[in-house]
Amino acid sequence: VPNAGQICTHTTPRLANDYYNEVPYVRVFTDGSVLFPDSLTCATGGWAVYYGPAHPNNHSDGLRSVHSSSFRAEARAVLHAMLHAACHTLICTDCKGVIRWCHRQQDEQSRATTRMGISRKYIANLIRQQPCDWFKFNWVPSHLEDPRSTNGR
Repeated sequence: VPNAGQICTHTTPRLANDYYNEVPYVRVFTDGSVLFPDSLTCATGGWAVYYGPAHPNNHSDGLRSVHSSSFRAEARAVLHAMLHAACHTLICTDCKGVIRWCHRQQDEQSRATTRMGISRKYIANLIRQQPCDWFKFNWVPSHLEDPRSTNGR
């Protein structure tokens, strides 16, 4: 649970804002990754949130999960961004699966919580507790600086 100094609002210094229908949204980027994802014994993951250069709310951590996967790491990063949001927040991630899942949770017809991991249950509950436009989830292409990447080109 974040302390008061870790909560992001529109008045938090050095945050980028995007506007939707004249409503400001704090922009945060999230990412997750797993090393050796096919190994049951060696798979290890991590995740991060990024608000801007040297921003005090930037954060990264290891994925504490017996079953590490890229989706779980990405979902954990999204959860962290949501827990630290005290205003409209635009969450940008490169995981289309997490984005699609979050959009389904925002859809009134899709509220099933069976077979969810703990991060996804928390995300679903946070989405339900906030006004429908509190969080926006956008996909962003990854690895744009890698010359071998064709994402976003």
